[in-house]
Amino acid sequence: MGVVLQAEDPALKRLVALKVMRPELAAKETNRQRFLREAQATAAVEHSHIVPILHIGQEGQVPYIALPFLKGEPLDERLKREPRLSVAEAVRIARQTAEGLAAAHEHGLIHRDIKPANLWLEASPGRKFGEITVKILDFGLARG
Repeated sequence: MGVVLQAEDPALKRLVALKVMRPELAAKETNRQRFLREAQATAAVEHSHIVPILHIGQEGQVPYIALPFLKGEPLDERLKREPRLSVAEAVRIARQTAEGLAAAHEHGLIHRDIKPANLWLEASPGRKFGEITVKILDFGLARG
C-alpha cells in the first residue's frame, strides 16, 4: 500500500522512516482507513521486537506513518547474501520473532504476513559485536 522513504524529523533533527501511502490508493477512504488501522494496531503493542510508531499524519489526502530509522537490513536481504545462517543466529532470530508475535497476540493482534522481508535485523546496542535484534515490521494485514 505504501513506500518507505528516509526523512528527517524537522523538530527533533533526526532521521526517520516515513511509510507513505501511494497517492492512487489514498484516493479511496477505505484504503486510508486501513492504513490508519495498521498504525493503530502497531502502536497498541509496545515491545522491543516490534518497530514502534513515532507519529502518524496526513499531507492532503495522503497519510503517512513515521517510524524510527533502523540501521541494518531485512532478513530476506541477509539471506540473499548469506543463504546459511549459523544455528545460534537462526535460533536467536526465531526466538525474538516469537517474542514479538506473542506480545502482539497478547493484545489480540495477529500479524498475518510474517516473512523474511518483514523481519528487520538491527545491530544491537550494548551487545556483543555481530549480535542482532529482530524488529517486526508491517502490520498492514494484521487482524485483531
